Amino acid sequence: MRRGIKSALATAAVAAAASLAMGTASASAAPVTAPQAQEAKAASACGWYTDWTAHAWYNHCGTGRVVIYVDLLSVGGSSEGYETCVGPGDTYLGSWPAVQGAWYVGRTC
Repeated sequence: MRRGIKSALATAAVAAAASLAMGTASASAAPVTAPQAQEAKAASACGWYTDWTAHAWYNHCGTGRVVIYVDLLSVGGSSEGYETCVGPGDTYLGSWPAVQGAWYVGRTC
């Protein structure tokens, strides 16, 4: 029984080491170039999102300017928010969780 456990632990250790080695190899890949960054941004989702620094954004993928509703954190159950006009690309909305979401309201500006 002890031999089986030792064998299983040894196999797990080898698998973990191989996984770490593969992770290290991919982490040392070439840096992203400007065209690659633009392609990645173009492929990003349209609409409201937050980034890793807890900032809220709205990515308008269309060509014209549109009105969006920005939903703010409600205190005491009241509905809070505002409408604003955004153009194509990313628009900074504020910090999350103060900004809870944003959506297109169906008209241009």
